[in-house]
Amino acid sequence: MNTVASKTLVTEANSEMGLSFLKAISDISCNLIMRSAISKGKSVEEICSETGVPTSTAYRKIREMTENGLIFIERVLVNDEGKKRILYRAAYSKVAVQCDPGNFVVESTPNANVPDILYRLWRFTISRQERSQK
Repeated sequence: MNTVASKTLVTEANSEMGLSFLKAISDISCNLIMRSAISKGKSVEEICSETGVPTSTAYRKIREMTENGLIFIERVLVNDEGKKRILYRAAYSKVAVQCDPGNFVVESTPNANVPDILYRLWRFTISRQERSQK
């Protein structure tokens, strides 16, 4: 059961998304990474410097959370030498777990501007595909 009310997503904890949230907020490294990337997109190096999470752990946790929709790639920067720098951002700014009789419920609030950012990325991808088909 997913319902959206006042921009808050309510998910049963035993659903795939609910389990992803529970796993992420109960894992210290995931928790630190998500909180670090709420206010703005950050590189793995910035996240590690800010949180103290080891680099290899951060890459692994960010990959898992990206696959589960908890973090997304906000943008990819390329410097003059061609080196890529990926900025990650938390998809949700607030996650709360409630224990109702017989069930856990996860309430999550999308991060500010994230829907707009994802819409722009989607439009950019669509327009690129349309141009390549011409």
